[in-house]
Amino acid sequence: MVNMGEAPYTVHQLAEHWQVTDEAVRGAIARGELTAYKVGKSWRIYPKDFEAYLKRVSTADRVQRSEQVSGNWSAHEGILTGQAAVDAWREKGARAFR
Repeated sequence: MVNMGEAPYTVHQLAEHWQVTDEAVRGAIARGELTAYKVGKSWRIYPKDFEAYLKRVSTADRVQRSEQVSGNWSAHEGILTGQAAVDAWREKGARAFR
């Protein structure tokens, strides 16, 4: 349930804050990466949903960078998240994730 006390962001507000285009934000919504709610013709993104998105993206980015450093993670097609990321971290060691 969404906390109605939190004012939602518009696509444009998030885009300006993160210095990306409105289309980049809409793309994350379209791909299902960022939870948003349609109000009339525009989208609204609640702070808790945006924070959850940032956590997912941040974790995925660290794992993806470690793949580039370690070089041989092709067996793990795509981006590792959740338990797969933890297992990979244990296997490769913490240094690969810095």
